[in-house]
Amino acid sequence: MAFEDRLVEYPNRYTMTDSAGNTSTVYLDADPGEVTQEGTILNADNLNTEIETIAQGATGATSDANGDAHLNNLQCGSVTAPSKGNRGKTVTVTVAFPQAFSATPVVVASPKTGRPDAVRASVYGVSATGCTICLYRSTAVGDSNTKVVWIAML
Repeated sequence: MAFEDRLVEYPNRYTMTDSAGNTSTVYLDADPGEVTQEGTILNADNLNTEIETIAQGATGATSDANGDAHLNNLQCGSVTAPSKGNRGKTVTVTVAFPQAFSATPVVVASPKTGRPDAVRASVYGVSATGCTICLYRSTAVGDSNTKVVWIAML
């Protein structure tokens, strides 16, 4: 989850209701007196940066621009296997790990499909820097590319 700034048309406008139920619109202006210390501005950029720093310090977790996670000796992600037009055939897709492992990891891959009985994935050629995912899509299912999620760990 990422923090997002709240965007409104009138950030300082409020509706005031008196005890009789009458309402009026009021605008509030900050009047803090003498500011002795500015403090940290609470906005999405500052909060997201701080949360990421805390998570990385506590767990070693990072993520890349694709949203793929990296946690010490564990990485995960997804690829799209070119299965469109290849029903009844095995296709392959290469995975390059975002960060090289210190040894050969164990890799598990799973196709994201509504027909798990007719689509299967396997992994071979695993090294510290990547692997190859094989995908078979039977002739009994639709003709489209298939997203495959993977996780690699030491």
